[in-house]
Amino acid sequence: MEKAGHTVPAPLAVAVPDIAVPAVAQELGVHPETVRRLLLSCSLPGYKAGGRWRVTRAALDGFKAGGGARPVGRPARGGNRGGEGEEGRA
Repeated sequence: MEKAGHTVPAPLAVAVPDIAVPAVAQELGVHPETVRRLLLSCSLPGYKAGGRWRVTRAALDGFKAGGGARPVGRPARGGNRGGEGEEGRA
């Protein structure tokens, strides 16, 4: 745009702040420590700024679109933990 011989710059894009762990946890419905584990395992992309983890909106949306976290390596509570199954009981 021009006004009286001067070029007026286009409005700058509004920066969306990246998201801290507590807000990510709330959005995912998990404990903040779970979010930290996801970040450390690289399951959820993020970065550290000032010693604190941050997640971009795009990374969080992508994580959610991909199905989010999946439990790995831990049996359900009360499940069979290596003992005999139902069929082995007398």
